[in-house]
Amino acid sequence: MFLGEFFCFVPFIYISFRNPEQLKKQQIVAKGKGLRVSFNRSYFAIPAICDLLASTCNFIGLTMATASTSQIMSAATIFFTAVLSYFFLKRRYTRFQMLGILMLILGIVIVGTGSILDDGNGVSALISNDTIGGKE
Repeated sequence: MFLGEFFCFVPFIYISFRNPEQLKKQQIVAKGKGLRVSFNRSYFAIPAICDLLASTCNFIGLTMATASTSQIMSAATIFFTAVLSYFFLKRRYTRFQMLGILMLILGIVIVGTGSILDDGNGVSALISNDTIGGKE
């Protein structure tokens, strides 16, 4: 993903250096519409660094857990996105959406608990025969 975010610069750089007159014309049109034309390019660094940190943590998690557990736990981004959009963007969710988020949290808790209780052989204590059917 970090590489994909970086490649968003390619069209911008191409337009800037290939045809600067066209860029100036577009800026004049944008100013006429009341839009802001100049921006600080370092603003792209903030989400890129956050994505780099998230990917690094995900890869570290892959070394300590199974791939399936790591992938399911990465679904927590949906929860954090919902919480942050609630507070910063003042987004309100319907009951159906809240039910989906609660089901997501429940799934993450179940998978995380199963991973913690894993006996090392890939068999979780939550689903072993001893837990479900009792000892033989």
